[in-house]
Amino acid sequence: MRASGYQGALDLEGYDVRVDRRSGEPVVRPSGVRGAQEDPDDAYWSEGFDVPGLPWSVMALTVLDNKLIAGGGFDAAGDVMANHVAAWDGSSWSRLGSGIDDIVRALTVYDSKLIAGGWFTTAGGVEVNYIAAWDGSTWSALGSGMDDGVNCSDCL
Repeated sequence: MRASGYQGALDLEGYDVRVDRRSGEPVVRPSGVRGAQEDPDDAYWSEGFDVPGLPWSVMALTVLDNKLIAGGGFDAAGDVMANHVAAWDGSSWSRLGSGIDDIVRALTVYDSKLIAGGWFTTAGGVEVNYIAAWDGSTWSALGSGMDDGVNCSDCL
């Protein structure tokens, strides 16, 4: 409409209008029309494991306490400010403390704790030097950490 110079009112009855978080552009589709995915859970994923609401890709996944943990370059998960790491319980996203200050490249579970590695130096406000542990309520360092960023051989 902008390109044509139209400046009148638009009747949007019967349409869902939202803003794409990645591009900032409006997205309009007829009400009640689902995307190409048939499984309702597929609405949260697209090619490359990008999740709606995550402006950057997910680079690592693991499971902790029956929750899917995602790590990557994103700042938000859904409507939650997540800072590079978030938990999905099957219906909503939650943050893990105040998150991590930069990209998460690897996730695993060790001794009932989430272990995150990547290109970050603080987690939950604690100096961690590229590797950190989440015990379900707080982030902590693993010793003095690493001397360089952590990558993984099986990253998504």
